[in-house]
Amino acid sequence: MRRAVWGILLCSAACGRHSEPILIGLAGPLGRAEGQALQRGAELAVHEINAAGGIEGRLVELVIGDDGGNADSAVAVATALRAADVIAVIGHGGIAESFAAATVHADANTPTPLLVPSAMPATIAETGPHVFRLAPTAAEHGTALATWVRRGLGLQRGMILFRNDPYGREIRQAFSARFEAIGGIVAAAFPFLTGRAVEAAYLEWLLATPGIEFMILAADVAEAESLLRALRGAGLELPVLGSESLEGLEASGGIAEGITRTATYLPSHPAAQNQRFVAEYRQAHPDERPPGQLAASAYDAVYLLRDAAERARPQRAAVLRVLSQTGRELPPFQGVTGLITFDEQGGLAPRPVHIGLIQLGTLVAVERR
Repeated sequence: MRRAVWGILLCSAACGRHSEPILIGLAGPLGRAEGQALQRGAELAVHEINAAGGIEGRLVELVIGDDGGNADSAVAVATALRAADVIAVIGHGGIAESFAAATVHADANTPTPLLVPSAMPATIAETGPHVFRLAPTAAEHGTALATWVRRGLGLQRGMILFRNDPYGREIRQAFSARFEAIGGIVAAAFPFLTGRAVEAAYLEWLLATPGIEFMILAADVAEAESLLRALRGAGLELPVLGSESLEGLEASGGIAEGITRTATYLPSHPAAQNQRFVAEYRQAHPDERPPGQLAASAYDAVYLLRDAAERARPQRAAVLRVLSQTGRELPPFQGVTGLITFDEQGGLAPRPVHIGLIQLGTLVAVERR
């Protein structure tokens, strides 16, 4: 492993043994759990591919950029990855970073395929046909959650706290539209803010408003932990449900017990391909929790690029063409996260969204929507 500009790291399962490796970019907040999950999943796939002989005898290497969870840094990382001659990039962890990087990779002459592993607003497609989503949109998560709350749990009246960013707003809009269409009532939807004074205001509203049966929380793990402590401290035990942005909340102990969230991927899925992946991941990282959606999507992304490079020359234009045909002119790709088919805009064809309940530190599937 060696360092290069803009915090780029070059990783190989066999450094120096091959003069012409095939380079794949990986970008994310490497100092955070989500970035580390991306890296672990991608590195496992690279290790397996190289152990099997690589791509037509050429080894695969990851060129990894740490964006620190910052959009400006993501632009710098994307610029460096383009210069590193990668055939495609897998990333980023966050919405703002993914949108910012997509503009860099959209160069008219040689666009770099960008495979986005996390749930995004559907508007990511507007950044160009070089962007490919590997997870359902925020709207699909919001719709699935609304259907479960109303028809699965039979609840009718609740509130939403949402991050005032494209992801949070899309969750709120999709949940509200679906929930109200099937007879539910959204009594209030508040932009989520942090701080004790704001949390106290939320609690005051809840205590003063009768008939609130549940809370939808479109926030990240740290924000959810803070609010849940405030709720439990006030003795409020109403059901709290969220989207996939709460991945990792399972590790928060008793405060997360009983929380429901949507999921693109569940490590407990019995498919043989998935169970082999989970076993290999746990063997490689025995002290870590089972792989989540980000690790699984990064793993799938590397294999998807392996297949694309084998179908055509391992160059950006050829890989971009193969990806754009996946599931239409070419067969869909079967990954551990499910079947991957792209539409004309690089969007992932609709597939079921899991509903999971946190029990004893594990996300247990209760429904697919």
